[in-house]
Amino acid sequence: MVKWNPDDIKLLTKEWTGERTPDGRPKVSDDLLERLKAISMEECWGFLKGKGYENQFENFSGTLENGWVIIHSDKVMTGRVVTAQFMPLRKDLDAMFRRSERAEHDISGYQLCPD
Repeated sequence: MVKWNPDDIKLLTKEWTGERTPDGRPKVSDDLLERLKAISMEECWGFLKGKGYENQFENFSGTLENGWVIIHSDKVMTGRVVTAQFMPLRKDLDAMFRRSERAEHDISGYQLCPD
Protein backbone atom coordinates (compact mmCIF):
# COMPACT_ATOMS: atom_id res chain seq x y z
CA MET A 1 0.00 0.00 0.00
CA VAL A 2 1.22 3.47 -0.85
CA LYS A 3 0.27 6.50 1.18
CA TRP A 4 0.87 9.67 -0.77
CA ASN A 5 2.22 12.62 1.15
CA PRO A 6 0.25 15.90 1.03
CA ASP A 7 2.80 17.62 -1.24
CA ASP A 8 2.53 14.88 -3.90
CA ILE A 9 -1.27 14.92 -3.64
CA LYS A 10 -1.28 18.69 -4.13
CA LEU A 11 1.09 18.36 -7.11
CA LEU A 12 -1.13 15.72 -8.70
CA THR A 13 -4.27 17.79 -8.12
CA LYS A 14 -2.83 21.25 -8.72
CA GLU A 15 -5.81 22.28 -10.88
CA TRP A 16 -8.07 21.97 -7.82
CA THR A 17 -8.93 25.41 -6.41
CA GLY A 18 -11.35 24.37 -3.66
CA GLU A 19 -10.98 23.23 -0.08
CA ARG A 20 -8.68 20.32 0.80
CA THR A 21 -8.74 17.65 3.48
CA PRO A 22 -5.94 17.60 6.09
CA ASP A 23 -3.97 15.05 4.00
CA GLY A 24 -4.04 17.37 0.95
CA ARG A 25 -6.81 15.70 -1.04
CA PRO A 26 -9.38 17.85 -2.83
CA LYS A 27 -12.51 18.01 -0.69
CA VAL A 28 -15.68 17.60 -2.70
CA SER A 29 -18.30 19.97 -1.32
CA ASP A 30 -21.34 18.71 0.58
CA ASP A 31 -23.47 20.55 -1.99
CA LEU A 32 -21.94 18.59 -4.88
CA LEU A 33 -22.42 15.29 -3.03
CA GLU A 34 -26.11 16.14 -2.60
CA ARG A 35 -26.44 17.07 -6.29
CA LEU A 36 -24.82 13.78 -7.32
CA LYS A 37 -27.63 11.88 -5.65
CA ALA A 38 -29.94 13.06 -8.43
CA ILE A 39 -27.98 11.61 -11.37
CA SER A 40 -27.52 8.06 -12.59
CA MET A 41 -24.22 6.20 -12.66
CA GLU A 42 -24.37 6.27 -16.45
CA GLU A 43 -24.62 10.07 -16.44
CA CYS A 44 -21.66 10.32 -14.07
CA TRP A 45 -19.57 7.86 -16.09
CA GLY A 46 -20.43 9.67 -19.32
CA PHE A 47 -19.27 12.98 -17.86
CA LEU A 48 -16.00 11.47 -16.58
CA LYS A 49 -15.34 9.71 -19.89
CA GLY A 50 -15.91 13.02 -21.70
CA LYS A 51 -13.18 14.54 -19.52
CA GLY A 52 -10.71 11.75 -20.39
CA TYR A 53 -11.22 9.57 -17.29
CA GLU A 54 -12.22 6.34 -18.99
CA ASN A 55 -11.43 3.85 -16.22
CA GLN A 56 -12.64 5.55 -13.05
CA PHE A 57 -15.57 3.37 -12.07
CA GLU A 58 -16.51 -0.13 -11.02
CA ASN A 59 -18.75 -1.85 -13.52
CA PHE A 60 -21.74 -3.45 -11.81
CA SER A 61 -23.31 -5.84 -14.23
CA GLY A 62 -24.41 -8.51 -11.78
CA THR A 63 -23.35 -10.35 -8.66
CA LEU A 64 -22.27 -13.42 -10.61
CA GLU A 65 -19.73 -11.42 -12.59
CA ASN A 66 -18.00 -9.32 -9.94
CA GLY A 67 -19.41 -10.24 -6.55
CA TRP A 68 -21.00 -6.88 -5.66
CA VAL A 69 -24.23 -7.13 -3.68
CA ILE A 70 -26.58 -4.17 -3.39
CA ILE A 71 -27.87 -4.28 0.18
CA HIS A 72 -29.89 -1.04 0.19
CA SER A 73 -31.35 -0.74 -3.29
CA ASP A 74 -33.76 1.95 -2.06
CA LYS A 75 -30.91 4.32 -1.07
CA VAL A 76 -28.54 6.43 -3.15
CA MET A 77 -24.93 6.24 -2.03
CA THR A 78 -22.61 9.19 -2.49
CA GLY A 79 -19.61 10.25 -0.44
CA ARG A 80 -15.92 10.94 -0.22
CA VAL A 81 -13.63 8.00 -0.87
CA VAL A 82 -9.96 7.12 -1.05
CA THR A 83 -8.92 4.76 -3.83
CA ALA A 84 -7.41 1.65 -2.28
CA GLN A 85 -7.09 -0.68 -5.26
CA PHE A 86 -5.24 -1.01 -8.52
CA MET A 87 -5.79 2.10 -10.58
CA PRO A 88 -5.58 1.89 -14.37
CA LEU A 89 -3.47 4.38 -16.27
CA ARG A 90 -4.77 7.92 -15.78
CA LYS A 91 -3.75 10.79 -18.03
CA ASP A 92 -3.17 13.17 -15.12
CA LEU A 93 -0.93 10.69 -13.24
CA ASP A 94 0.97 9.83 -16.39
CA ALA A 95 1.60 13.51 -17.16
CA MET A 96 2.73 14.22 -13.59
CA PHE A 97 5.21 11.35 -13.54
CA ARG A 98 6.60 12.24 -16.95
CA ARG A 99 7.20 15.87 -15.86
CA SER A 100 8.72 15.00 -12.50
CA GLU A 101 11.93 13.49 -11.24
CA ARG A 102 9.94 10.28 -10.76
CA ALA A 103 10.06 9.58 -14.49
CA GLU A 104 12.50 6.72 -13.82
CA HIS A 105 9.55 4.80 -12.28
CA ASP A 106 7.67 4.66 -15.59
CA ILE A 107 7.52 1.24 -17.22
CA SER A 108 5.73 0.86 -20.57
CA GLY A 109 2.99 3.35 -19.76
CA TYR A 110 2.38 2.12 -16.22
CA GLN A 111 3.80 3.69 -13.10
CA LEU A 112 5.33 2.00 -10.12
CA CYS A 113 4.30 3.51 -6.82
CA PRO A 114 6.32 6.61 -5.98
CA ASP A 115 8.94 6.29 -3.25
